[in-house]
Amino acid sequence: MLEQNITSHGMLLCKYTTLFSGNLYELLLTAYRRCSTCFGWMSKRYERRYRRKGLDDNQLLLVRELESMGLDGLTLLEVGCGVGALHQTLLEKGASTATGVDLAPRMLQLAENRARDHKLEQRTQYRLGDFVEMSKSLSRVDVTVWTKWSVAIPRPRN
Repeated sequence: MLEQNITSHGMLLCKYTTLFSGNLYELLLTAYRRCSTCFGWMSKRYERRYRRKGLDDNQLLLVRELESMGLDGLTLLEVGCGVGALHQTLLEKGASTATGVDLAPRMLQLAENRARDHKLEQRTQYRLGDFVEMSKSLSRVDVTVWTKWSVAIPRPRN
């Protein structure tokens, strides 16, 4: 189900998680930038949903697959990390460090608070901004995940 593709940042691809380039990427990035304020407003909702229900099905699948491959000591990068639920779960299951990148300041604030509450603040760092613009300044990691891209895809026109 999963295939590994190693680039300048380690990258994990599955049918639910993928990275884009070119015109599609620009379309997604433009849509997401417009949505960053909206995601900030929705941050408390995301946090409450995670506390009540845990990770979503796609995230659980990714966690299980990564666990089966061995998480111990891996470094992580989560693009569009939101409130931090996915990478913090992976840290609790054995990964060594994680960097979360998001365009919504409120999402990162909640991720930092959750990391502190779960004693993960020494193993996490957070970056506000556009992943592509900052990618060259990020440290090399073993695994990069991006699971929430579909929320930024506009509906196709008939």
